[in-house]
Amino acid sequence: MASTGNIVFVPYVISKDESVKTSKSLEDIQKCAHLQKELILAAIDMVDANSKSGGYIVYSTCSIMVAENEAVIDYALKRRDVKLVPCGLDFGRPGFTKFREQRFHPSLEKTRRFYPHVHNMDGFFVAKLKKMSSSKPGVKPSETAEKEEETTTFVKEKEIKGGVKENGNVSSESEFKKKKRKFSSKPSNGLKENGKESSESEHKKRKKRQFPSKEEISKARTETTPLWSFWSLNPISQSDTSEYLLLSRSCNLHTPPTPRKERQLYDDDHILKAKIDLLNNTNMVDYAMDIHKSLYHTEDVPQDMVERRVEVVARLKSLEEGAAPLVAFLQNAAAVQELRADKQYNLQMLNDRYQIGPTQIEALYQYAKFQFECGNYSGAADYLYQYRALCTNSERSLSALWGKLAAEILMQNWDIALEELNRLKEIIDSKNFSSPLNQVQIRIWLMHWSLFIFFNHDNGRTQIIDLFNQDKYLNAIQTSAPHLLRYLATAFIVNKRRRPQFKDFIKVIQQEQHSYKDPITEFLACVYVNYDFDGAQKEDEGM
Repeated sequence: MASTGNIVFVPYVISKDESVKTSKSLEDIQKCAHLQKELILAAIDMVDANSKSGGYIVYSTCSIMVAENEAVIDYALKRRDVKLVPCGLDFGRPGFTKFREQRFHPSLEKTRRFYPHVHNMDGFFVAKLKKMSSSKPGVKPSETAEKEEETTTFVKEKEIKGGVKENGNVSSESEFKKKKRKFSSKPSNGLKENGKESSESEHKKRKKRQFPSKEEISKARTETTPLWSFWSLNPISQSDTSEYLLLSRSCNLHTPPTPRKERQLYDDDHILKAKIDLLNNTNMVDYAMDIHKSLYHTEDVPQDMVERRVEVVARLKSLEEGAAPLVAFLQNAAAVQELRADKQYNLQMLNDRYQIGPTQIEALYQYAKFQFECGNYSGAADYLYQYRALCTNSERSLSALWGKLAAEILMQNWDIALEELNRLKEIIDSKNFSSPLNQVQIRIWLMHWSLFIFFNHDNGRTQIIDLFNQDKYLNAIQTSAPHLLRYLATAFIVNKRRRPQFKDFIKVIQQEQHSYKDPITEFLACVYVNYDFDGAQKEDEGM
């Protein structure tokens, strides 16, 4: 520890262990930090606060570890009457006032950090302290006990590693642990001498986290408002998809989104009115009536709802009559076994034996579509599956496949929905479209729909990378839907097995920085492109 007048320079502790020089373990860092805390207190005590030149302590380390830098200075500020002053350096980054769960004194902004990738020099930390008086602020008993326990543990471990003899025998680490447990002041079973449960045990018992059961999760999923309209290759809009997925943002991709009702953003009546407004554009009239009765606490419903219901029922009966011959055939298991893989043969057989032609097959399509609009997703999925087995029109068959996918998503049959998604992808990739732009648009629709599956399927983290990171689909994202990069970025972050692909994805993030930014992509850009860890911390706080 060097002293120049009334300025004391605190040296940085380097372990004599050669292994520490190449790679510090967490234990080594904690030991160095402990010694640094003792050294800085000793340095402060050496300085005269009433000196004419002022009484300054310069603390500098060749480390960027928070435990050895900000944590040490914060420790000194709490135990000695000192304050931080500007370092007098016109470059460097301000020190941290918070890091992860730790919170430090606000004046730590006056310290300076130096990074190799930013300042073209070794990593350093510099702090300048001014001693205000020789008094020592009172230390809380809990802090004193913590300090004594920390010191005792450190010395004990040092003695054990050094081979300190006890009664002529070298004490082992296991023996030390046994003695520590034996003479511990805290009961190991959580009970006091009088048999009552300790406060610490009670505290842990109260703080135990309660996880929802499978039944509660399933109930929450079924109570979420479904999607209603999808037909003619018109999946939900980009804004609707983004809203759903933003509510699903969490480290656990399988957790259902928190309903707005539970988050208390709107009152119950406001939500019910919004549901009625949304249902007015659908054929789910009975559902709208039930909500109206619940909202206004009456059995009476508006006349326009009654009239609308009459129209829907009449239309449903009409479509049912048109598709009745084919529906009756499909319900006959023996007759269905006569169908073959050859669609032309099936059409001829149906026409000759059952008088079922293209009109009845088209009626089945319309009937299935109407069933979907009325909320009968199970019936719609079954009829659409049968329709695709008989349909010879490729456009109609593709539209029916979109409807089947939507129905399976709404019923939360994620495995079946994934199969339909892959089947739809194969058709889109192999089909000749009238224009490349049309194909790009359909791929973008497919990726939006796939998010519902990937955020709920057990293998969703991997599946989303397999789809979105393909050249064709990644080009579509960069062309017309850069906002989808955030979901691919999240999947890469939580999937450690895809590190080689992750490097290529970082290049995409770098290319798209000028056209699209959000906290997730900016976080990756700060860490992997700009090496700006301070900026990354700010983006992490904003997420």
